[in-house]
Amino acid sequence: MWRLRMLVASDALTVAVLPKVPDLTPLTAEIKLGGTGVSALEEAVYANPLLLQPFDRCEILYRSDDFMLVPAGCDGAGISKVLGAGVETQEVFYSEIDHANSIAALIDTPTRNFFRRTFDTAGFLHPLAKSATFFASKSRMGNSGKLFVLIDSDRLDVVGFGAPGLVVATSFPSDDNATYYVLACMKTAGLDPAADEILIAGAPALRTALMDRLRDYAASVMPMIIPSVMAGGSSASSLPFELII
Repeated sequence: MWRLRMLVASDALTVAVLPKVPDLTPLTAEIKLGGTGVSALEEAVYANPLLLQPFDRCEILYRSDDFMLVPAGCDGAGISKVLGAGVETQEVFYSEIDHANSIAALIDTPTRNFFRRTFDTAGFLHPLAKSATFFASKSRMGNSGKLFVLIDSDRLDVVGFGAPGLVVATSFPSDDNATYYVLACMKTAGLDPAADEILIAGAPALRTALMDRLRDYAASVMPMIIPSVMAGGSSASSLPFELII
């Protein structure tokens, strides 16, 4: 059986159909949305019969701009109120990072209902939680604190780990202030630019430019390259990071 992963953004669905057999190449596509709201999602999905096949598992990575880091297992009306959820039009979904932390994020109720109705094995994750879970597995290497940065054309995700574990997980626009955002997160996380590490993944040109700027302020700034075997071959190398890991 094959697994379906979909990254849902405001203007497109990015799709990866992943085989359980490592030797097979994933099927990938970017489907532009013809509008906004659930009707645009319905049109995009129903126009692509491949997405309606019986997959063993379906993972919906929903990129909500309204999110916050919360203790794992935390739930309740208080979080909905802080995030500004509409009583009938929005709801909160939770994405576990580790045993202690989750991302709480808003999703439009009609959108979530559409995915639940269309994909009976659908599970929902915020992309930042997906990245943070992966970074957490790398944070235990060595004794220094680590700040992981994922940069792309439209956003900058920052996830930091210190002695207590995960201490920051947030997202910014990918713009000229990227250096400031990273250094501010390092300070928030209680990390030392002279002793702790900054590891940067993402679009190669943007990653290199950001590393060059950060090296004026931090002693250990390194690229984080995803091995090609994890990307499922060359056809997956251009996929968003969250669909590859």
